[in-house]
Amino acid sequence: MDGASADTSNSSSIVSSDGQTGDSTLTTMEKGMRPFFDMVKSFLGVIQPHKLSEQTWLNFSDIYVDGQFKTEQFEDWQDWATYLIGFVVCAAVGVLFFIVMPILGIIFCCCRCCGKCGGRHKPDDPKRAGCKRKTYCTVLLLLNTVTLAGVVCAFLSNEIVYNKLRNENDVGPVGKLTATLDHIDRFANSTVEEIEEAVLDGFIRAKDNIINRVRSTASVAVGDVLNSLNATALLDQTKDLSKVVNKTQSALANVADQLSTLSSYGTWLKENLTQIADDVSSACQSAGSTVCGNFNRNKYGISADFSMLKNLSSQASSVANSVNLSQYIKEAEEKINQTKNSTTQSVDEGINNATRSVGDVQKLIERGVNQVKTEVGKAVTSNAGNIRSDLLRTQEDMSKYGKYWWYAGLGVSCVLLLVVVLYYMGVLFGLCGERPGMGAQCCNTGTGANFLMAGVGFTFMLAWLVMLVCLILFMTGGPVYTEVCRYFVDHKPQELKPFNDALMGVVDIQKTFFDGKDVNVDLVKILRECERNDPVYRVMKLENMVNLTQYTDLTQLREALGKLTSEQLVVPDVTIVTSQLNQSISDFANAGLEKINFTDFYSQVNKNLTNAKLSELAENLRSIAYQTNAGSDQTFRGALRGNASKLDKLQSDLVLPMRAAVTSLNTSLTYLQTQAHGEIQPATMSLLSGLQTAQNNFNAMKDNLVKVQLKNVVNRVLNATEVFVDGILAKVQDDVGRCRPLFDSFYSATDSVCVVVLEPLNGFWFSVGWCLFFFIPCLIFAVKLAGLYRREHDEKDFNDPNYILYGGHNQDTIPLTSVDRGHPSAYHPPASGMSNSAYHRDSYLGPADKYAPPPYTAPSHGMGSGEMPPPPYARRQWHAHPHLVMNPHYSAGAGAGAGPSGAY
Repeated sequence: MDGASADTSNSSSIVSSDGQTGDSTLTTMEKGMRPFFDMVKSFLGVIQPHKLSEQTWLNFSDIYVDGQFKTEQFEDWQDWATYLIGFVVCAAVGVLFFIVMPILGIIFCCCRCCGKCGGRHKPDDPKRAGCKRKTYCTVLLLLNTVTLAGVVCAFLSNEIVYNKLRNENDVGPVGKLTATLDHIDRFANSTVEEIEEAVLDGFIRAKDNIINRVRSTASVAVGDVLNSLNATALLDQTKDLSKVVNKTQSALANVADQLSTLSSYGTWLKENLTQIADDVSSACQSAGSTVCGNFNRNKYGISADFSMLKNLSSQASSVANSVNLSQYIKEAEEKINQTKNSTTQSVDEGINNATRSVGDVQKLIERGVNQVKTEVGKAVTSNAGNIRSDLLRTQEDMSKYGKYWWYAGLGVSCVLLLVVVLYYMGVLFGLCGERPGMGAQCCNTGTGANFLMAGVGFTFMLAWLVMLVCLILFMTGGPVYTEVCRYFVDHKPQELKPFNDALMGVVDIQKTFFDGKDVNVDLVKILRECERNDPVYRVMKLENMVNLTQYTDLTQLREALGKLTSEQLVVPDVTIVTSQLNQSISDFANAGLEKINFTDFYSQVNKNLTNAKLSELAENLRSIAYQTNAGSDQTFRGALRGNASKLDKLQSDLVLPMRAAVTSLNTSLTYLQTQAHGEIQPATMSLLSGLQTAQNNFNAMKDNLVKVQLKNVVNRVLNATEVFVDGILAKVQDDVGRCRPLFDSFYSATDSVCVVVLEPLNGFWFSVGWCLFFFIPCLIFAVKLAGLYRREHDEKDFNDPNYILYGGHNQDTIPLTSVDRGHPSAYHPPASGMSNSAYHRDSYLGPADKYAPPPYTAPSHGMGSGEMPPPPYARRQWHAHPHLVMNPHYSAGAGAGAGPSGAY
C-alpha cells in the first residue's frame, strides 16, 4: 500500500472537466479503485433516486437568508422522512443489526453450552454427510472470498483516505484547494496583464498616430480644400502630361535617329547592288549570251527610299522645350506645402493643447489599469492569502489527527480480516486434515471446526461494534454525496440551478467582489458562460467593480480640438501655375504633332527594302556558275561566286539592321500617331485653364474654406480616436481573460471534498457493510460445517460388514459380544465361546489403520502383575458405542472352563 500510495505525481493540476478520469495526480491504487467508487455511487443512487431539487415542498431561496440558515423548512420531519426513506431503511437495518447481533451471540453461546446448536458431541456422520460437507465448504469458500474482496477494498479505502488527509504530494483536499487558489491567482494576474496590454499598451502604441493626426489637422484641411477645388487632381493630370511629354520626346528622337540610319544604309545598299549588277552583267557578256539567261538586272535595286522623309526636327524642338515640365510641377507642390505649413503654424498653440490632452487620456487610462490591479488584488489575492492561511492550519490538524483515523480504519479492517482468515483456516484444515479422535494428529478436521467456530465467535463479539462504525460513516458520507456532492461531481452547471440562490448567499459574490453593490449575479449563469470560455469582464460584470469607460473619457481631447477650430487661421496664397509651367504646357500643346504626315512615313515603312531577296539573288548566281561547263573559263565562274558572297554579306550587314530600324521606327510612329489623334492641344490647354482656375478660387476663398475643412478634419480625428478607444474596450469585454480556468477552478474546489475525500470515505463504509452483510451467511455455513468437521466416524451403510448386526441405524439394537482371547486381563479374562464378527478385530483401527498411534497403556488400578490393560481398540469401541454396557455375568459360551467373561 505504501508503495502504491507513493506512486503520485508531484504536480497539482486542476481537475479536468470530465472528473478525475484524466487527472494525472491519481495514483495506481486510486485508478484501480475507481470502478469500486463508481459502484458505491450507484448504490447511493439506488437508495436515494430522488433529487432534493425536485421536491416541491422545499424552497432553497429561504434556507440561507442574510448570512443565516433558516430552519423552518427542516421542521416538517414527515416530508424529510419520506424523501430520505432509503437512508431510513438502511439506518434501521444497521440499528437492528447493532441490537440483535450481540443478543443472538449470547443466545447462541447459551445454546452451545446446553448442548444445542451443534454443542453436543456426535461422533458419527449423519446421512449424506459427504455431500453436505462439500456443499457447505463450497458455499462458505465463495461467500468468504466475496467478503475478502470487501476487506481488501476496506484496507485500500482507508489507505487512500489517510493519504488524502495528510496531503501526501499535495493531492489531498488542502493541496487541491491550494492549487485551485494558485490557479485563480494566476488567472487573475494574467487577466490584469491582458487588460493592461490591451488598454494601456494599445493606447500607447496608437498615441503617436493620434498625435500625428492632431498635428496634421491644418495641413490636411488645406489639402482637403485643394481637393475640393480639383487642384490636386489637376496636378496629378499634369504629372501624367509630363510623362507623355517625355515619352513623346523620346519617340521623336527615335524617329530622327532611325531615319538617319535608314537613309545612310539605303544609299550604301543601293551603290553595292548596282556594282554587283554591273560586275555580273560584264561577266555574262564575256561568257556569251546563252550562259546568263536567268540574270535580271532590275532585281538588283532598292524599293524603299527613306531619304525623302522629313526628320520631324521642328516638332522635336517644340516638345523638347516641355521636357522640364515635371520640375515645374514639383515647384508647384512645394508652394502648396509651404501654404500648409504656414496654416499649421498659425494654430500651433491649439495643436499643442490637443496633444497634451492625448497625454492626459493616457494618464487616465493608467489610473484605470492601476485601479483594476488594486480591486483584483483586494478581491482575489488578499482573500486567497487568508484562505491559504486557514488551509495551512487545517492541514496541520488533519495531519495530526489523520493518523488516528488510519489506526481506527486499520483496526476495523483487521477485525474483518481476522474473521475471514479464521474461516479460510477452518476450511483449509477441514479439507486437508483427517478426522478427529483418539490418535488423530493435531491438524485434523476438528481443528478446522475450532477455527470456524472462532470466526463465528469473533463475528458475534465484534460485528455489532463494526456495524456501529459503519452506520456512523454511512449516515455521514451518504447524505453528503446524494444531497450535495451529487450535483457537483458531473461538472454540469445546470444541475446547480435550484441551489443558485442558496449558493449565492453562501459565496456572497456581491460582498466579495463588488463591495456590497446591488449587482444581479447568477452563479449558475457564470459557470455556464465560463464553461464556454467567455471573457471574464462580461461574465463577472466587472464594470461594477472597475468601470473602464470612465478611465477612457475623451472629454478633454474633445474640448482641446474644439478650441483648435475656433482659433484664427492665417492661410497664405498658393501658387500652382508658375510662368515656366504655363510656358512648358503651351509649348507641348503647340508642338504640331497633329501636322505630321504619317501616310508618307507608312508608305516607305511598309515597302520591301530591296526589289528581290538578296539570298535568292545569291543562290541564282551560284546556280548559273554550277550549270556552266567545267571546261569553261574559270574566271567567269569565280566572278559569279564572288558576287554571290557579296550579296550574302549585304544581307547580314545592311538588310537585317535596316529591318530592325524599320521596326523601331514603326513603333515610334504608332505612338506619335496615337498622340496626334488625341487632340493634344485642346486637352492640354483645358488642363492649364483648370489649374489656373483652382489657384484663383483657393486664393479668393481660402480662409473660410480651410476653416470649414479644419472642423471636418478635427471631427474625423476625434471619431477615429473614439472608435479606437471603443475597440479597446470591446476587446477587453469580448476577448480578454477567457474564464474557462474559473470554471475548472470552481469544480476543482468542489472535487477536493466530494471526490478526493468523500469517495474513499464512502468506499470504506461500503466495504465494511459489504463484509458485515456476507458475514451472516458465512456464520451460518461455518456453524453447519464445524459440526460436520467434528464427527469422528463415517456414516455406516451397507458397505459396512457390521451394518446388519448393528441393526442398521437403530442404536437400540445391542449386538452379540465377542470374546477377546488374545488379551487376558482383569477386564478381558480368557473365555470360550463363539466369536462375534460384528466387531472388528481388536488390532483394526479403522481407515487410519496404517497411521495408527502407538498402543495405549492404561494406568494400573490395582491390577496384578499378570494383568494387561484393555487393547486400544477396545477403548475405542467403548467410546464409539455408548449403548453397549459391560456385563460381567454374561457368558458367551457353554463349553468347559467357561466362566465370567470380559465381553461387553
